[in-house]
Amino acid sequence: MLTVRGILHPTDFSDLSNNAFRLACGLAEDYHAPLHVLHIATAFEAYEGELIFHKHSEQYLAKDWEKLNDYKWPGINIHCLLEEGEPAEQIIRASHSIPCDFIVMGSHGRSGLQRLLMGSVAEHVLRQATCQVIIVKAPVPPTDVAAGSQGSTAIESLKSV
Repeated sequence: MLTVRGILHPTDFSDLSNNAFRLACGLAEDYHAPLHVLHIATAFEAYEGELIFHKHSEQYLAKDWEKLNDYKWPGINIHCLLEEGEPAEQIIRASHSIPCDFIVMGSHGRSGLQRLLMGSVAEHVLRQATCQVIIVKAPVPPTDVAAGSQGSTAIESLKSV
């Protein structure tokens, strides 16, 4: 059986991220691996063609910590991380600093002008990561384990998508 040291799940608290969280939890359960949930607080503005990042107040970060601490799943060891800065860079940095074999993240699927202006965090992570990256673009069906009974695994639940 494959040994998984850990799974990293970056979240922006969106529905797409929550879908990826469900899959990450299923994988963590299947492989008995710890799950690291990472949120990157970003505040930036464009100035002369460059993005400038600003630090957040302690109150703002405290709200993000509250949201992170809501990430729980029965039987899974979840570690919450909060960083500031450019999301793709922080995700790559976290993947190097914690033992993780998978990054499981959502993708908003931006295109056109929005993608040109904002870039694609998922695409950057996919290109730069040294571990496996799973991009979740659709809802993940609930597993039997999530409903409280033993049975279906995370991988098996994807077959019904």
